[in-house]
Amino acid sequence: MNRRQYLTAIGVSTVGLAGCTGETDDSGSSEENSNGGNDEDSNEEDSVGLEDFVQLQSHEFSHAQVGSGLVLEVTVENVSDITLELIRFNANVYIENERIDDGSLTIGDLPAETTETDDMGLVDITPDHYDQITNYDITISTRDEELTEYEETYEYDEFNYPPDN
Repeated sequence: MNRRQYLTAIGVSTVGLAGCTGETDDSGSSEENSNGGNDEDSNEEDSVGLEDFVQLQSHEFSHAQVGSGLVLEVTVENVSDITLELIRFNANVYIENERIDDGSLTIGDLPAETTETDDMGLVDITPDHYDQITNYDITISTRDEELTEYEETYEYDEFNYPPDN
């Protein structure tokens, strides 16, 4: 039994240890898979990410219709073949390293291959901030049918509001 087979047998993830020994023994891959090893399956699971379930199609800032602040409109698409029970969004807006506002939003029960648009309010941003805002981020998370959590943060270094007309 080689090191990879031993570690797999005792339940240690070989993905994190693959570079530790300086050697790779892929010669037993077909033997491992035929003996019930799931090396190939674990590689597929490791490569699955948020964008295999939901993708951010677009986002846009606009002025709030009531009160002050901005609205961040996000459009996402469920690109999976399952209904996503819950998709969470968090947005943070910064001046340099100081967060000046944040917002959150949830979308529930988004069917497979469906696009949805919704918006979140950012009420602490005033027109005085527009020229000072340096960056913002949007974090999206969801779960698959096995309740595995997937999350991705998209960072933007430009704040284009108000739009140039």
